[in-house]
Amino acid sequence: QNNYVEGLPYFSQSFTFDSFISALRVTARFGVSDGLFFYVGDPVSGERGFRAGVVNLAAFLANAMVESIVYDSCDETYWESSSDGKYPMSNSCGQNSRSYQDETCPAWQSFISCPVNDAMMVEEEV
Repeated sequence: QNNYVEGLPYFSQSFTFDSFISALRVTARFGVSDGLFFYVGDPVSGERGFRAGVVNLAAFLANAMVESIVYDSCDETYWESSSDGKYPMSNSCGQNSRSYQDETCPAWQSFISCPVNDAMMVEEEV
């Protein structure tokens, strides 16, 4: 459940169990990038691999709850602040030395990418 609206807890309007399972299947089987897969265990690793997969899943869900689900938001949390303690707008272009506009998908994921729109505007909703 999410933060309260008018004093009442509510279920997410953005996140559903079915979409989570669908995304988990894709990221576990096909990955999110070259060589990066969501580890859910494997038959070769036996019980130890199964337990590692469950811990990985629990850690992911805990992080997702803290950063997104509780706020019913899919926006990235800005972690990098400037020397004055404020969060610069440039975080939306990349954090931790990443440049989101320069990132590309592998060929097999090209169907989910789109060209950079240099005329795009930022709009805030609170």
